[in-house]
Amino acid sequence: MIITTIIILFVVYVGSLLFGSSSLRVLYDLKDKEILLSQKVIKVKEENAQLHKSYLEYLDAQN
Repeated sequence: MIITTIIILFVVYVGSLLFGSSSLRVLYDLKDKEILLSQKVIKVKEENAQLHKSYLEYLDAQN
């Protein structure tokens, strides 16, 4: 009886870790962070392209 109770509690605990609200919350937070980071990558790439263009124009003006 005690072993059965312990096993049931363990299964409930593992199920909560795998499928509970905490894990879903973490998943949604990570998806939000992924979207924000993807947007930041796009902005940084655009800024890098502009800076690279300015650098090449500077080098061209030096010659």
